[in-house]
Amino acid sequence: VRGSFGSRWVSRLGVIASWCGALSSLGTRHENAEQALIVRVVEDHCRGIEAVLLHGRSGRTYCIGGNTERTNMEIVRQLCLHLDERLGSEPSLQERFPDCPASSGSTCGELVSFVKDRPGHDRRYAIDATRIEGELGFRPVESFESGLALTIDWYLRNESWWRGIMDGSYRQWIDTNYGS
Repeated sequence: VRGSFGSRWVSRLGVIASWCGALSSLGTRHENAEQALIVRVVEDHCRGIEAVLLHGRSGRTYCIGGNTERTNMEIVRQLCLHLDERLGSEPSLQERFPDCPASSGSTCGELVSFVKDRPGHDRRYAIDATRIEGELGFRPVESFESGLALTIDWYLRNESWWRGIMDGSYRQWIDTNYGS
């Protein structure tokens, strides 16, 4: 997740909670908040791809997992707790993100709200990583908790990167560098 494009759900949750202090409808994604997701750290996923490229059998399919399946609500709770802890203990972050509830002694959890589930929405996103673990010995380095902490810390350190995505100004860079 760390460094993934800002449209990814976990990335946006952290940015929104710290920057503007409003998880609003992104808070739990959907009204029952029990959809299950697998969360991976980008570096772990890259290590999995490397293991497949170097040691995988031609023609085989390898699912890269992290044994990190969590519900939306579990992810939101952990993200809020981590932001509460970081912003609650670091005055420099409180100054940078004054609209975040944790900057004033409240909790980011109070920002959570629910939205109506879209028709046909999957209830579970999961894979079976048995093959890559058994055949290639691949296991992620990061746990869910350490990966989430690394992700949040990355976004707090790289504010200029995500602000450009949130306000849309990154499109100018795309046009300048890739436009016709």
